Amino acid sequence: MTRLRVRRACLLSAPLALLLAACGQGSPKTQPPMPAEVPPAGPVTSGTALGDRSLAPEAYAEAGLPPLDRPWTGADMDKAQQVLRDLAAKDDQQLPRIESPRSQAVFKRMVSDENLAPFRDANVALDQRLPGVSDFMLKFNGLLMLYYGPLSQQRGYQREILELLAYVLKVANQASSVVDEFLPSLDKNDPTYLARMAGFNRMKAGMTQILDGAVTTLTETNVYSKPDLARYARQIKESLPRLAPSIGPEVAQSLPGRIQRIAEAEADPDYKAALEALRSACEPAPAK
Repeated sequence: MTRLRVRRACLLSAPLALLLAACGQGSPKTQPPMPAEVPPAGPVTSGTALGDRSLAPEAYAEAGLPPLDRPWTGADMDKAQQVLRDLAAKDDQQLPRIESPRSQAVFKRMVSDENLAPFRDANVALDQRLPGVSDFMLKFNGLLMLYYGPLSQQRGYQREILELLAYVLKVANQASSVVDEFLPSLDKNDPTYLARMAGFNRMKAGMTQILDGAVTTLTETNVYSKPDLARYARQIKESLPRLAPSIGPEVAQSLPGRIQRIAEAEADPDYKAALEALRSACEPAPAK
């Protein structure tokens, strides 16, 4: 049986470790688990074939989930991961779902743009924002892994995973933006300057893995339904083109062609149109 390596579940781990080291914070204390070999998710369907057994916000709150009426920090993501892991150990269908009338509000908090606002706040010092966004990346990775567990057992959550993967790109873009702000503040005469720059360069290589994972996901029609992949392609239409140039011009220039080849091989008209729109959005701006 063809097997799918769930590497994208750990895409954030290498870049964030390098990010922490480069900004002088050392390595993260908690490392995420290594990617696992899992089979494809079986018959690809949208929705909740096993039924919606997710909980109401009040039930998650009673179990210890952080409040939903404010942005979540890295510590909140860590707490949410612990709470949801304990619930999933009893019933892996109790994780929040993106379209559930009961748990949608919880899932939306997990992937809210409001969570990233502190890392864009110029009133917060860069030496706080950089380790902050790194910690957030690590803790969010733990949440993503929770959803891959049931998927590996052919127990759904394809749509939720695509939503989480789209958020990965947003977090990566935010981390890249903070790094770009931080670099000019480094003192070239500092004895650690060269080591820090080497760390940032390796982090960019890690960001390339995130981008590659996003593109590879577009090909995984044996795991995700085409309507869900079309939705995913539309979701990343803004964040994917922003990440590519921050990695390097060669990556940005090659990205449209990679997506075009996927689109050319696609017969589903809606998914093909979504891929074409994504490819167009990734076209480099004309030189002035």
